[in-house]
Formats: sequence, structure tokens, C-alpha cells
Amino acid sequence: MKFIFSLLLSVIVIVAYASPAATVVNQVPTSFPVAAIPMVAGQKIPANTFKVTEIYAKKGVSHFRDVLVPANRPFFPNSPNTSYYSTPPSIATSFLLTSFPGSYFWTKHNPPAGKRFLEIVLQGSETITAGDGTTRTFTAGDMVIYEDSTGSGHTGSGKNGTSVIIALN
Repeated sequence: MKFIFSLLLSVIVIVAYASPAATVVNQVPTSFPVAAIPMVAGQKIPANTFKVTEIYAKKGVSHFRDVLVPANRPFFPNSPNTSYYSTPPSIATSFLLTSFPGSYFWTKHNPPAGKRFLEIVLQGSETITAGDGTTRTFTAGDMVIYEDSTGSGHTGSGKNGTSVIIALN
């Protein structure tokens, strides 16, 4: 749990600073202000890289997409410890901690118009079904960005889940 709290604190610090706009690389828009690399099925995650799953809407239907986000800048630029790396900062407007004891189910929904949210699962599991019918299960350490503020939306269910949700804009 101490590791998860440290990870959470690092992510909050990273997203709490500056640099909003989406970046496009290989026609893959992303919420991070760095070049996101489309992930190929079965690909291993390189060192100093985060795997992030995005839920986005295209032609009115929600879909999943996995991207790799490089963390290639020193977290503390003036520190002699060079083993910590981060992405460039992103703007976060707020965050909340959520806890769902037992089982739960969210009916089909979308984030509010124009809003994007980063969820980091801390414990338990969460299963999300995109509008295209694809279902994925996320567990501790997984990161999901919800960007499908238009279109068919997604459903969610889980068991004994705890997560942090960060509003990115």
C-alpha cells in the first residue's frame, strides 16, 4: 500500500503543474503533452514508459486504445539521483479518491462534455465496457483516461475498488 500511495502522490505531482493541449503522433491524440506511441498487441512496455488505456469516442461510439507514454525527463532535474523519470507536467483541475466496497455497477454514461478524467486503480478491480462492446478489466496500478464525453458512452462494474480520479481539464 505504501508503494501505491507513493505512485499516487507522484502522479498527482506530475499532473498538478502545466501544459494542457493534446498531442498528435501517428494520428493518435492523447491527453499527455508528450508523444504517445500507439501500442501493438503483445508489445512489452519499455523502461521509463507508462501504459495508459484511453476510452475515446469516434463517430459516436466509444472505443479503447492503449498508448505508451514515455517518461524521459528527470523528475527532480537538479537532483543527483537520476533514477526517477517523469512525463512533462499536465494540468489537473481537481482530484478525488473513490472507494466502492462490495460490488457495484454504473449504467451507461459519459464524462461531462469537454471533460477528461484519469483514473488510477489502487486496489480491487473494475470492468469497463466501451460502446463498441469491447470489455476490459483493470486492476491495481492500471491507468485509464476517459475522453468519450460524446457518443455511446461506457458502463462500469467492479468489486472492492479503490481509485483516484483526476480531472485533467
